[in-house]
This record gives sequence, structure tokens and C-alpha cells, in this order.
Amino acid sequence: MSRLWLLVLFALLFASPAALADPPAAIDPGSRAEGERLLGLLGSPPDLRLAEANPRGFSLQLRDARGRVQGALNLRRGVSDHMPRFRSRSYSMEVASFTMDERVTERLIHAAWVIARADGGPGENRDVRQPAGDLSLLRDATLALVALAAVLGVLRNGRVVWEIRLPHLIPSIIQALIFLYWSLYWSGVRDHATSLALQLALAFAADAAFSFARTGLWRVGASPFPVVLSTNLFVWFNPPGVILSILAAFASKAFLHRNGRHFLNPSATGLSVTGLLSYAAPGLISVGGLFHLMNLAPNIAELMVLLAILPQTRFRILPLSIAAVAALRFEHNPTVLRPPMILAVALLATDPSTIPKTDAGKALFGLLVGFGIVFSSWALRTAGYIDDFAKVLPIPLANYLVPHLDRLGAAVVDPSLAFLARAWKRLTRRDGSFFQRPVPNLLFVATWLTITLAPMGAEKPGFFEPSFHWNFGTPLVVRDADDVPRCASNPLFCRPFTFAREVALWRQRAARQR
Repeated sequence: MSRLWLLVLFALLFASPAALADPPAAIDPGSRAEGERLLGLLGSPPDLRLAEANPRGFSLQLRDARGRVQGALNLRRGVSDHMPRFRSRSYSMEVASFTMDERVTERLIHAAWVIARADGGPGENRDVRQPAGDLSLLRDATLALVALAAVLGVLRNGRVVWEIRLPHLIPSIIQALIFLYWSLYWSGVRDHATSLALQLALAFAADAAFSFARTGLWRVGASPFPVVLSTNLFVWFNPPGVILSILAAFASKAFLHRNGRHFLNPSATGLSVTGLLSYAAPGLISVGGLFHLMNLAPNIAELMVLLAILPQTRFRILPLSIAAVAALRFEHNPTVLRPPMILAVALLATDPSTIPKTDAGKALFGLLVGFGIVFSSWALRTAGYIDDFAKVLPIPLANYLVPHLDRLGAAVVDPSLAFLARAWKRLTRRDGSFFQRPVPNLLFVATWLTITLAPMGAEKPGFFEPSFHWNFGTPLVVRDADDVPRCASNPLFCRPFTFAREVALWRQRAARQR
């Protein structure tokens, strides 16, 4: 059963690439004239083209000399009370940059200001908020699953016991702290709180229903928290996607067992199943990626590295994370230190219940995850998909191979260490048994901190994405006289470990508001 399930899961990867393709840009004849007028305000520059014109608004694409799209200025008719930050009398405006070149954002922001001045003057929303989504389906599904759990509990003469386990509690605390810190810089996190609360209720109900259905015993603990919180640190699904991801996570935990225990990482399984189905059925399941939005918080990657030390010292999991980072570095992956990648290799893939028991097996697991991320990203892009789920797709496969990884590690490492011990004894006439002793976990911790913190200074400027900071009006971001946020003017965001400066700036901000 588990083999068939996994084959179906990964076969969906290449289903119907065309289904996800963006619809062709619509230039409505009735809106073309207004779009051409907007271009005329900009002096009809050859680098800006009208890519979309319809009753909803306009999109002006910025292209380079070879015709490649570098970014876009999107104007939507009408002005909301909250979103987005920059507006004119008739339009709300956002810029999108598809390159690290700051000049692209500068050009687009300049164009936004020219249009705004000609359209009643620029305006700014101080209270930037996410549009409220319809959560009625999620609410109804939660109520239905609560009722189902109650019925199954009665029919099965269900018993309920409390069981709080550290492998669930520690990740929950870490993920909650990440959300709290992130919410300081992006109001979307605060706006998402209602959805998170409903998702947690749905997760507890799913855990109860599946537990009663399988054994008649529900062990109430903290396990729903890391499943829901970790999922929402990767992507935000629409309600059908949320329901599917939670049901898949807890169904795998309840029904897919090996040696009497679940062997698939529930969070990664729920994300993988729903992610693959979002590729096959984009009209049903929509995805809001968070890869770039996490960088709105200046020290979120550093916070993750520091918080991860807690489970890393409590559980022997670091051979996995170190091997995964090594594989990503070997493949020259440019996103190794980005927050979602750290989340994947240090806090998600390392669930102690679903990884190998031996250090060698964990290292092989990490290599499989690291190289799997690179391969999944390539495969998804080749098939015409976004690669948001590349960070989690290899994890269920690695979970399935855990016994084989432990056996392979023992077959390779144990004889090698025994050979080194004998060679050392022959050469030095001293006991070489230390070769076969476990590596101290503190040495793994030191290695992990070295490979993550040492490159941070060089890579941190690449985390700064001016277009997102401009669109959302990120707190503490400095915009220059031309309204452009630049890395050079924002050392808080472009240098690593600026926590002290961050606290000082928040204090100054609070003092000004008194």
C-alpha cells in the first residue's frame, strides 16, 4: 500500500504542465487607448511595453535590450483602504522585479511616481493589509471533522490520553517564535492568524478522527502544532489546499506505518501531496509562495539558525542537516541560507521519528534530501512549474528509504572505521578504538554553525529585495530621496546579526510615536 501511494505521489509531478501555464496577457481593445496614454506619460520609453490592458487594470513590462522581461509595474483600477501601499487617484500600484539588479526597481518606481503625479498625486496607505479571504469552506470542514471525530469516538468507545512529547513541543515553540518575529515586519502574518486558528482546530479534529478510526485511542498532544505551523511557513494554500494538506498529513501519520510506527514526515507529506495536486489541478488548489516574503524580516535567517540549536543539542539530528547543506553547496545552489531552505534542512526534515537512527544513515538521508532538492527544482522548472515544493518533495522519499539508508551506512562506515582503527594501531602501537566512538554532538553543532554563519556576511545582501519592501512599506526600511529602498542605505537588512541595531531602531520608532 505504501509503495503504491508513493508511486502515485511522485507520478503526479509531471502531470499536465500546460495546466499551470499563465494565461496569455489580455489587451482589451477598449482599454488599449488608456494603456497607451499611460505609456505616453512616461515618454514612450522603449524599455517599457504594454503587456496587459483590461477593465481590471494594466501591466507595463520592463524589458532589456534582448527583449527579456526584467520586471513589471502593475496598476489596478480602484483604490482599496489597505492594499497596496502606493496609489494614485485612479490606481493602486505594485512593482515586481525579476532580477537582483537594483536599477530595475529604480526604473519601475520612477515610472510609478510619474503616473501618480499625472493622476491626482501620489498617495500612501499606512495600514498595508492583505485582502481578506473567504474562510467559510475551512470553517465548515472543521466543524464537519469535529462532528466526525465525535461520532467515531462514540462508536469506537474511544479513549483519550494526554501525551506531550518534546519532538513535537520544541518545533512548535520555534515555529511560533518565527511567526511572531515575522509579523513585526509583514502585516500579512497577522492577517493570517484567523486562518491559522481554524487550521489548528481542523488538525486536532483530523488527528482525533483518524486515531479513533484506527485504534479507538486518541493521544492528545502537540503534534498538530508543528504540522500546521511548518506548512504555513512554506506556503499558504487556499481553503481546499489547506484541507487536503492537513488530511494527507494526519492520514499518513495514522495509516502508513512500519514496525508499528508512522514513517513519513507528516508535514512534508501533506505539503508534497497538496503541492503536486496543485500542479495537476491549479484551478482547485492555489498556492501563495512565501520564499521572498520571509526576507521582509531582517534577521529571520539568523533567528532560525539560532533557534535550531535547541533541538540540535537535544536530539542527534545534525549529520542530516550538515550533509544536506554540503550537497546543496556542491551543486552551487544559491539559496542555501535563505530562510525557507534553512527551515527545510534544519527544522522540517529532521523529525527524529522519521529519520535514520545511525549517524551514517542520517548523513545519507541529508545527501538524498540535498541532491533531491536540486533535482526536484530542475525537474519542476523543466516541466513548466514553479519550484516552491522542491524543498519538501525529497523528504517523503527519504523517509521511505530510512531502513536501507541505515543498512547502507553501516555497511560502508563500520568497516571503514574498523580499518582506520587497525591501521592506527599498527602505525602508532596505540589503541585506535576512538575511531569507532560516536562523534560528540557538540562537534556537529560547531560544524553546523560554521557552515551556516561563516558565509552569511557575503550572502546576506542578496536577501534584500527592494520591490517587496517598496510594495509593503516594511517597517525600519529606509527609502532614499527618490523613494527607492537600497541595500546601501539599509545595513539593518543587508548585514548579518544586526539584532542590537534592530532593537535600537524599534525603540526610536516607539519614542517618535509617543
